[in-house]
Amino acid sequence: MMESWVPLECNPFILTQYLWELGISKDLEIYDIFTLDDEEMLRFIPRPVFALLFVFPVKESDENCSSIETKEILIKNQENIIWFKQTVRNSCGAIALLHAATNGDARNFILPNTLLANILEKIEYLDPSSLSNMIEFSQLKTIHEKFASQGETTAPDALEDTSLHYVCFVKSSVNGHLYELDGRNPLGPIDHGFLNNSDILGDQSIQIIKSYINKREKEIRFSLCALAYKIQ
Repeated sequence: MMESWVPLECNPFILTQYLWELGISKDLEIYDIFTLDDEEMLRFIPRPVFALLFVFPVKESDENCSSIETKEILIKNQENIIWFKQTVRNSCGAIALLHAATNGDARNFILPNTLLANILEKIEYLDPSSLSNMIEFSQLKTIHEKFASQGETTAPDALEDTSLHYVCFVKSSVNGHLYELDGRNPLGPIDHGFLNNSDILGDQSIQIIKSYINKREKEIRFSLCALAYKIQ
């Protein structure tokens, strides 16, 4: 039977604490994004944004969780982008946080002698499947249990199927492309092309996220968060 974890609530405070415990510097924090249409509201998010975490309801017809048909897939260039395969049920929140922390410029904020630092040390020797197996049996499970039990809502049972799913958007620090990272997608990372804006939270990512929303007209269960500098 596939291992199962308690789903992670999309709560910026919990997600921030989770990332800090994984090994990200406390110079970074996660923020709620309440609208994609109000530019004045979006200006309250500190820049640059290092990653976006998007939570959406999965449709039964989804063959994979990509928002558009992709023309280019990056799978093996680990120096460019790190992709973690999801092999534990309900672990998409943890996988999204790993994607956010280990890609792009956020990687520069990983502290030494932490779980994230340990993963980066081993990354060049492991393929995605081996990396995921290593993660399953590391202290990640203990950290996840700690934060999945917190939140404003009652945590569901680990064996309960959830229809909500996390994906992460990051910008490669090597080629400047926008990548959509979903551990469930059998194709691996999705390359959305060169990011015209210097920041991830711009027109390209907003249009991709809106495409998810538009395909689910009767749904309201969406959440979007940004990883950015902590406001001092």
